[in-house]
Amino acid sequence: MNYAIVFRLLGYVLMIEGALLLLPAAASLVYGEWMVLGVFLLTAAVSAGIGYALHTIKPRSKVFYMREGFAATSLCWVFISVMGAVPFVLTGCIPNPVDALFETVSGFTTTGASILPAVEGLPNGILFWRSFTHWIGGMGVLVFLLSLLPLTGGFGFRNDSFASFSPYIQWVVTIFMILFGVNFNAYFLLLMRKFRRAAASEEVRGYFVVIAVAVGIITANIYSMYNSFGEALRQAAFQVGSIITTTGFSSCDFDLWPTLSKEILVMLMFIGACAGSTGGGIKVSRFLILGKTLAKELKTALHPQVVAPARMDGKLLNHETIRTTNVFVAAYIFIFAASFFLISLNGFDMVTNFTAVAATLNNIGPGLEMAGPMQNFGCFADPAKLVLIFDMLAGRLEIFPMLVLFMPDTWRRF
Repeated sequence: MNYAIVFRLLGYVLMIEGALLLLPAAASLVYGEWMVLGVFLLTAAVSAGIGYALHTIKPRSKVFYMREGFAATSLCWVFISVMGAVPFVLTGCIPNPVDALFETVSGFTTTGASILPAVEGLPNGILFWRSFTHWIGGMGVLVFLLSLLPLTGGFGFRNDSFASFSPYIQWVVTIFMILFGVNFNAYFLLLMRKFRRAAASEEVRGYFVVIAVAVGIITANIYSMYNSFGEALRQAAFQVGSIITTTGFSSCDFDLWPTLSKEILVMLMFIGACAGSTGGGIKVSRFLILGKTLAKELKTALHPQVVAPARMDGKLLNHETIRTTNVFVAAYIFIFAASFFLISLNGFDMVTNFTAVAATLNNIGPGLEMAGPMQNFGCFADPAKLVLIFDMLAGRLEIFPMLVLFMPDTWRRF
């Protein structure tokens, strides 16, 4: 392990966070929140100071292997989350450090799960920082340093999330949530006027098919609960768009919907958006690869002499791609099962526990029952919150960087 270069990169990120903390400080200044202003200035100074001290470490070697990359990425997310939680604690808005860390990690990972029963009473500076963490973490801290791009997030700044907004605003948000779940490569191809290649993407087509089918079934299922077909369609589309893109907003209490609709939303939590998008979840592309691999194996079982290669977008799926997909899904299942067991010790019902893990590991935000869209995660004990914090980080970092931190070989000098 090249510790020096990892610390140097970590220091750089903390200095950036120190600079970013000046923005909520400015918001506090505008609103005359002097105590909150002092907290942000102090936190910014400490973050920048620690970052500068780490950044001055001179590495003997500039060699940067995958091990250092995984460690640096994971540690950056952990440290900026810890530092980002400090203003919540010092201002007394979230006095419990574990709760403050949960809220901050939820922001940086764009999960949108919250432990706060009411957010509208927060100081403006804190409310700004809480929402701003989504903007910072939208594409990951390391990518953020290279390309500044505002992205969707899941923290609502009203207690009812988007329920009190007009139908027009809800439709606009629905459309853009869905668009940001598309693989950005498709947008690049459109910009390059390669329309056929963009339209030929199996993942993008599959993504929109899943959305259309889910919206159609849910609209029919909840139609009797609303005043018109248009209202039922709007509510179904908003929730489907929010869940599959792992944005985390809600325009109604979908925990009151029929079981079929809730089951569809839970399945969408696992599917997630496209690879190369702002969304989380397992990703549509991985499900397509798994499906194609399954079809290939079934053909081989029926006709052992027949060569039946699996293809994606007309290209042959090689063994390495299939292997990494299978390993990812295996690691995902292991973490989900372990997390589900651990938070079950909290004593809550199975639906609450299951959807709480699904909502955090997939960076969704709301789950069902006690973790539902009109509830919050404050009911969980601190040990359970720590498990869910790990899940949010693991889900945002595609699992492997967080698991690498627990391997002894990662920290050995060679």
